[in-house]
Amino acid sequence: MFIHISITEIFNRALLNIHVLVLTGNPGVGKHTVSRKLAEILGYEIVDVNKEAVKVGTAKQNDSVDVDVEKTEKILKEKISEKSLIVGHLAPFVVSKELISM
Repeated sequence: MFIHISITEIFNRALLNIHVLVLTGNPGVGKHTVSRKLAEILGYEIVDVNKEAVKVGTAKQNDSVDVDVEKTEKILKEKISEKSLIVGHLAPFVVSKELISM
């Protein structure tokens, strides 16, 4: 007997009680590519941690950016909703447990 279940059904069943998702990892591994597909499948809104961190007005030095963790976390609190997919390698530093345990 063969049962066909689509990837959408698998995600919907697995994520039935999960509201906020966080996708993080090393730079360049494909987080944004995967997050766009997941958001499309699940109907989630992408919150890009890296873009929000830059908007805070952090100081650039050479080729790097100093991130104001407190300001970025504050902005993210306003952006994150029940169906948010948070993506970025900075997520572990600026996304509090309270934001993802809604």
